[in-house]
Parts: sequence; structure tokens; C-alpha cells
Amino acid sequence: MGALGDARREYFRYLRLKRHQKPDIKIGSRGIHDRVLDAIRELLERKGVVKVRVLRSVAATKKDTEAIAEILSEKLNVDYIKVIGRSIILGCFRDFMKKSNKR
Repeated sequence: MGALGDARREYFRYLRLKRHQKPDIKIGSRGIHDRVLDAIRELLERKGVVKVRVLRSVAATKKDTEAIAEILSEKLNVDYIKVIGRSIILGCFRDFMKKSNKR
């Protein structure tokens, strides 16, 4: 398989591992504000994939969490990969490719 296929396989393996880890950022009662967005941006630059946990006071249902995921993906210009309960996994394949080429 080519380099792109290997990188894609590595990316999806990393996503599976990320799904079971503790969240990197928690969004609480203050909601989405500039400091949260800056922290997520910084983590995305460093890691490529970020797990965000939305507390119950902000999102009571999965639909609320999906709405927050869409807002975050628009504001940060990344993809929201998956919503699991009140957890959101954000990432961007092209950023991950840049990081994997530096290794």
C-alpha cells in the first residue's frame, strides 16, 4: 500500500485510541468562548486530534452535543470526526499528515 494509505491507516488507529482516552478539553457552564477556542487550536496544532467533553450543564442530549460540534468545527475550520455521548473528537487529516511527515 502507498504512503497515503499507510498514513490514513495510522490516522484511524490514532482515532480509535483517542476515543478511549480522557478528554483534552472540557466545556463547562461558560460555554464556547475565546479561551476555549484558543486552547483547542493549540492542541490541534500540537496533536492533530483533540477530544472535547461537554458537561451536562451545557448539553443535555446528544443533539445538543452535535450542535456544539458543528459550531466548533466551523469556528476552528476542522472536521468533527465523531460524537460519542457528550464527547466530541475533532481533527483534520491534512494536519495529521504534516505531523506524520515530520517524524
